[in-house]
Amino acid sequence: MAARSLRSLTGAPSPEPGPGRTNALSPNQIAALLESTCALIEGEINALGDEGAQWHPAPNEWCVNECVGHLIEAERRGFAGRIRDMIAGKPLVAWDQEAVARERKDCARMSLSLWMEFMGLRHDSIALVRSLTAADRSGAASIRRSARCA
Repeated sequence: MAARSLRSLTGAPSPEPGPGRTNALSPNQIAALLESTCALIEGEINALGDEGAQWHPAPNEWCVNECVGHLIEAERRGFAGRIRDMIAGKPLVAWDQEAVARERKDCARMSLSLWMEFMGLRHDSIALVRSLTAADRSGAASIRRSARCA
């Protein structure tokens, strides 16, 4: 049900089963989905406030601030960063998410500060996705395929 609703909202065609599927989302559809998550994250951060965003559900579990910090690094290193690297023909580089989270020390930060950092990166990612040409997407797809085979 949720997938059907999402497809109807984005105008994306229903996916067909199988690995040869060619009805991927367009860059504008992807950008719209990226934009829509911004309001969700902002609402959660505002509802929790700093104290709620710093609460840990269990020992060694991330608080909301640390989750937002992870989103920041995933946006920088794992999403937009990888798109830029693929377009430039650079190899994909792994990153130690736990070590980065420890170094960031996001639990102690103000949640609004994290939100603003995330939004700046997300805004840039949306612009990047919207700017992708067919050649960019084709080149990135071939790099992804070669990385899986390696």
